Amino acid sequence: MKPSSINDSDRSQWIDNDEGLYSWWRRSRQSKRAFIRENKAEIDAAIGVWTQTRSIDEVLATLGAARVPAGRVYTAKDICEDPHYRARDMILPQHTRDGDDIEVPGIVPKLSATPGTVRSSAPHLGDDTDSVLLQMGLSQANIKTLREKGIVA
Repeated sequence: MKPSSINDSDRSQWIDNDEGLYSWWRRSRQSKRAFIRENKAEIDAAIGVWTQTRSIDEVLATLGAARVPAGRVYTAKDICEDPHYRARDMILPQHTRDGDDIEVPGIVPKLSATPGTVRSSAPHLGDDTDSVLLQMGLSQANIKTLREKGIVA
């Protein structure tokens, strides 16, 4: 199975749906919160053993049927292949300054009044150095001196 995350409310639902964990908790005579706090590593290990022997689809179906909140943790590859991400412009085509066409992450969050855009491709290292230094008040002579001393490229 792919990576996943779990929180204490998920652990609580796991306990309710796993006979072994449930009976262990009941024998402890603790509140469920205290039991989780004291046994988090063991609970997570039991969940890990269970999930490692199943496909992500089987895990999600089983947990969904038990009403345990669960979801796929996406890799970058998963994101790029998901049609919903593309439909929401979360993967954008970009033409680089070198002439290559690549895909880049979209703008987050998507705001209705100011949705944001990708206006240009990423600069090469040093492309904007002169502009930034000039905006800071340095003269061309100062910038030339900095270059000669190897302080800026």
